[in-house]
Amino acid sequence: MVSGCTVLLDFDGALQDGAPPADVTLPVLDADPLAPDAPPAPAERFEPNNRFSDATRIEPGSYGPLAIFPVGDHDYFTFTLDFPRDVVVRVLFAQIAGDLDLKLYDATMAQIASAEGFVSNEELARGAATGNQLVAGMYYVEVYGFNNANANASYILEFELH
Repeated sequence: MVSGCTVLLDFDGALQDGAPPADVTLPVLDADPLAPDAPPAPAERFEPNNRFSDATRIEPGSYGPLAIFPVGDHDYFTFTLDFPRDVVVRVLFAQIAGDLDLKLYDATMAQIASAEGFVSNEELARGAATGNQLVAGMYYVEVYGFNNANANASYILEFELH
């Protein structure tokens, strides 16, 4: 059966009042059960943000759920500091759903920090106490699947300034 077909049903073999019965449309959920349809892509309000030039501006807070989907997707975010600040960026996710990593870049798009662990959640913290507080300027955050080979349909981005 092909998806979207219309089937005419005549249960008793006779037409009522000489007119055919009303058309009945039967939905077909999967046209080929041996090759199921791919799951729908997770919705993400910030797409497209797949490059530095498309980075989504963020303020302190929590964002999500977001998604790295499909495999090879990258999400870029940007923020600006008016004066030196302590900064914490976290990516909260379940590693079993796909390992994610996190990078921090300066305004010239030079990488200045990364968090690339092998467990759930990643965190970048830069502060005066550790001698690496961020100076005034523009910065970028990149979230991506480990080795560009993982996707994860649900993560939360947290951004804090102190």
